[in-house]
Amino acid sequence: MKEFEDKRRCIRYKAPFCFDCRYPGFREVLSGALKDISFQGACLLVDSQKDLSREEVASLSLIFPETTLDVKAKIVWQKKAGDKNKVGVSFLNLPDSFKDNIYNSVFKHYRKEITSKWWDF
Repeated sequence: MKEFEDKRRCIRYKAPFCFDCRYPGFREVLSGALKDISFQGACLLVDSQKDLSREEVASLSLIFPETTLDVKAKIVWQKKAGDKNKVGVSFLNLPDSFKDNIYNSVFKHYRKEITSKWWDF
């Protein structure tokens, strides 16, 4: 059996916040929920089975209860997941203030995700 190599460089937090995605070439806005998020990227559960090209840049609106962050992200991978798509994205030029917003939102709404991983920092 082939062993899985974890290539992630940042701690991922399971925080099922919502998002909207504007993808080049699509008229409609894709939406869904975050499977997990870090300061460098996220795994998106997209409510669509449309194929998204790797390396394409998408505009994401990460919708937290207190704020919405508009970010650019490069699509790194995609995998079918039932009637949805799992899409891995890497954030492009994410400002430190946005990283603070991500951390604060996860800490406020999914505190156990932060406290269970404090020793991993």
